[in-house]
Amino acid sequence: MLTLFEYVDYKAFLRDLGDERPRGFRKALAEATGCQTAYVSQVLNGQYHFSLEQADAGAAFLGLTKDETKFFLLLIERQRAGTDSLRAYFTEQLEESRSRHLLLKHRLGVPASLGVPEQSRYYSSWHYSAVHMAVTIPKLQSRPALARALGISPRKLSEVLDFLGSVGLIQKKGERYLPGLTQLHLSKDSPLIAQHHANWRQQGMTKMHSDHAGEGVHYSSVSSLSAADAQRIKEQLTQALSEAVRTIKDSPEEVLFGINLDFFRVDE
Repeated sequence: MLTLFEYVDYKAFLRDLGDERPRGFRKALAEATGCQTAYVSQVLNGQYHFSLEQADAGAAFLGLTKDETKFFLLLIERQRAGTDSLRAYFTEQLEESRSRHLLLKHRLGVPASLGVPEQSRYYSSWHYSAVHMAVTIPKLQSRPALARALGISPRKLSEVLDFLGSVGLIQKKGERYLPGLTQLHLSKDSPLIAQHHANWRQQGMTKMHSDHAGEGVHYSSVSSLSAADAQRIKEQLTQALSEAVRTIKDSPEEVLFGINLDFFRVDE
């Protein structure tokens, strides 16, 4: 499983990551870092290096966590170092960072965070987050119950359960599946955020035609209003969403609901 902390060469990490992602990875990385695609190829296959500014932008594009970003920058600084003593300094920093990561991983018994490839798979389809959250509900902790409640085929369910178990997001106890790490956060500047929103908006459209349509709230409109009132509505919706999240946090796990919220400017 591709994990940044296992690498000693940031170029090798990016090349392997490019092999796992759809075509166009280098072009997208170039756009994110503000350079030409040809230069990205020269970096990954030659003696050139990203600047720290380019690396920081690249880390945001890849959706790296705070600890992964620090490790990524240290890898680049070590490979850019012009003296043995400076290289040794960054090597020591890398080892300390790697040790802290492994210590946290072993203490929790689950990954400190999902690696980039694992994030890509988790957010590729609604199935993963749905099953991940569904097993927090006691009555849905078996294969038959999950398949029935979510309408997932046995083959797809096995694929999802195997993946979630492999990264510590669920645990198998006999014939039951229990929650593991449940708190995941995807930053708003992650390249995966659009796919995550699209997954659940599509599910929202599907549920409008289901037998349970009346249990949800679906509202769509296009309205003209003042800029000041638009800002006021944005604040109201944000406040309502914050209150909903607090309610969810303290609520017992009985049923599974999705939340989609869109309020956006249309005329530009």
